[in-house]
Amino acid sequence: MASSKARAGRVLGRCHAALGEHALSVSAFDAAIELARRGHFLLSEALVIRDRALAGEGGGSRLQWDGSTRKQRVEEVMGRMQGPREPLRQLLGA
Repeated sequence: MASSKARAGRVLGRCHAALGEHALSVSAFDAAIELARRGHFLLSEALVIRDRALAGEGGGSRLQWDGSTRKQRVEEVMGRMQGPREPLRQLLGA
């Protein structure tokens, strides 16, 4: 259930970003990250981090993360994951 809510938060965050509602976008992404973190859904957490950074590309907003912040946050999540790193880096753009 929490992983579905985290996914919904990703979608909501992207929708708000597309509408230019960056404060709402950041709130949705942050809530989704927290849900994923509490549920230990590491891949979901990493995907939300990626989407939050992507929402800020192309002149989004200073509220969104830039590419270096995304990379740092994704690397931190990947440090808690087990398994091969290269497929995750490709998926997450890290």
